[in-house]
Amino acid sequence: MYRRFIEAGYRHPFANNLVDIIKHAVEVDNGNGITFYDLDENKQFLSYKQLYELAKIYAGALKERGISGTMLICSEDPFEFNITKWACILSKIVVVPVESLRVSEIQDGDYSRILKICKQLGNVTIAVDSDSLEIYRKGILGECPGINIINISDLKNGTPIEPVECNPDDVVCICCSHGRQRCGL
Repeated sequence: MYRRFIEAGYRHPFANNLVDIIKHAVEVDNGNGITFYDLDENKQFLSYKQLYELAKIYAGALKERGISGTMLICSEDPFEFNITKWACILSKIVVVPVESLRVSEIQDGDYSRILKICKQLGNVTIAVDSDSLEIYRKGILGECPGINIINISDLKNGTPIEPVECNPDDVVCICCSHGRQRCGL
């Protein structure tokens, strides 16, 4: 992602990669951040400093569980999705944002969209919301028994870690062409 900025002639004065960018935002700490809205238009603000600190906790939980490589994030909660995405970035885990299973897919037992991605990428972890954990385990593990499926809520209890060293050329995110893409890094 950052590589495209460099190729386009953009150079962040304090950063060589996404980890550097968020660390700089934390150092500046001017109160900027992200406002999340739910379907009822309730909003929740998270400063970049708060996002970074929570992401370090989630990253610690990922490390404690031995998770590395690639992670599909299937979450309907934009707050949890973004913290998990940044935890992956801090852990040098490639993020694959995927739209959660639709009600019709669950009713029909059709997990092919998720299974196709898992089979193409190989050894992946899927992070899902609490309320859909068993649905994913039932539908995915039968077809791909080696897949690791975790509850995003379980990442809240990690021991914070410092970000893993990364380079501008490291892959951060893979976008799939299914449904909406929430890859705005």
